[in-house]
Amino acid sequence: MAWRLENSVIRGELFNLRPNSVHGWLELQGAPTLIHLGLTGNMEGELAGKRVQFETDLADDEDEEGDEPGDSVQESESRAANPDFQALEVQQVGPAGTMQIVRSPASNGSRVEFVRLTLQWFSQNGEMRIDLENPRLEFVVENEDEKQFASEGDEDDDGESVFLKDNEDEFPEFPDDADEDDPYGLFPPQLEEQLEGENKSSEIAAIDDNSLSDGNSDGMKGLDDPVTEFPFDDRPKRSWDEVIPGIDEQTKRLYESWDEIFEGKKDVPLCTIFDPPLTIYPVDKLNDAEVESAFKVILRRLAMHSVALDMCEHFTCRDAYRLLVEEILPKYPVYPGLPLTGYVQHYSTWEYCRKCDEEFEAKWQAEEKEREDRQARGEEEDDNPLDDQIPF
Repeated sequence: MAWRLENSVIRGELFNLRPNSVHGWLELQGAPTLIHLGLTGNMEGELAGKRVQFETDLADDEDEEGDEPGDSVQESESRAANPDFQALEVQQVGPAGTMQIVRSPASNGSRVEFVRLTLQWFSQNGEMRIDLENPRLEFVVENEDEKQFASEGDEDDDGESVFLKDNEDEFPEFPDDADEDDPYGLFPPQLEEQLEGENKSSEIAAIDDNSLSDGNSDGMKGLDDPVTEFPFDDRPKRSWDEVIPGIDEQTKRLYESWDEIFEGKKDVPLCTIFDPPLTIYPVDKLNDAEVESAFKVILRRLAMHSVALDMCEHFTCRDAYRLLVEEILPKYPVYPGLPLTGYVQHYSTWEYCRKCDEEFEAKWQAEEKEREDRQARGEEEDDNPLDDQIPF
């Protein structure tokens, strides 16, 4: 049964500025925090390729309650204690379903048209659905130089698949004169000298001096090197009871599961986590509609295990389905208890995309040329480049 959220929606915002990606957030009455959406797919019709903000009448009630401080505190406490949203994942991932606006002509003599906003997606919590009647809508117009939504595909599409099954391309190396310690210029130039000038204890000073000397020193005798004595993999592991005395059992279990995720020792093949087992159909035996349907079924099943596929604008459903069934499902591991930890395991198509590689290389070459041109003109480097775009 679907989660019906329309009676709790206060406001929200959705982005579909890049094909195959729907991001955004929802503010729900009764939820202690915002719900964030990171979905694979597209919105439809009037919403396709757009950024839209919406608000319901609950926002008016919220504004009125804000005038009375006592009521505002009570409302805040009731939201935090509402059990209906305790199981709702804050980071919602999975495939987008029906996301559209339906406008109906005015009736009963009214001059105002009827508007229904439908939002459906499939996440860790299963099917989620919102149907809002006559919400306040506002489309946020992007600048003309923003990347345009290309729902019809790339104009330069050569008809070949962009899927690189065996991607052996190497990323370009950093220039020789790059500051590896502080590439973004985040620290003051004299910070290292200031730290060197700070007073040190005699023990620390002795260790620093001897670490720079050529031979062994008596000052180092009796000082054990934990890295040498215990290589990383063999180093004795401290329990969380020892690290945090008095830690409660629930937090301890959570931290232990995080350790298992990072260590990867309990990971299992991704294709083995499904119960009942996932049915895989050969990609070449399916038409486009069947591929899209099978692809969304896999995304829905993956979302229930807190696994998501981030899809670039170049991949088709056929490309992404082939990537899942031929590469990711049979070859990649996952932690079986991932849904209980709040983590999401992301896989990305751009790691296998020929056009993403080409665009990355072209952008890097252009930036290198611009940097060389600035150097030739004697201009200073930009220590804080802020040209990264919002990923959605």
